[in-house]
Amino acid sequence: MVNTIIGASIFGLPSLLAAHLGRFSPAGYLVMAAGIGAIATCLAEVASQFRQAGGPYLYARVSFGQFAAVQVGWLTWLTRIVASAAAADLFVSYLAQFFPAVEAWAVRLMGAGAAYRVSRCR
Repeated sequence: MVNTIIGASIFGLPSLLAAHLGRFSPAGYLVMAAGIGAIATCLAEVASQFRQAGGPYLYARVSFGQFAAVQVGWLTWLTRIVASAAAADLFVSYLAQFFPAVEAWAVRLMGAGAAYRVSRCR
């Protein structure tokens, strides 16, 4: 998860903000940081109420029941996979700035797969 946050958020987000907001991108970054901080604070408060492991699945199960918990569990799993894939794609995009041949779809696919695989090695 740390790799996803560092790879996609810290390195990828500022360039997207600069492209869309121009000179207002530092303010946009601070507004987004405040929003993410509020969400992280809420999750930390909810997590402090439980001793069991389970994360968002557990919180949803206790609050809304089994059906909602299963949906939250699957969506949590899906977002982690998509975030890892986005970080791998961002890596290939940056690599293409140095090696333009990486932009070909087959090479890009192999590069993203390799980046994803390396990020999963422990």
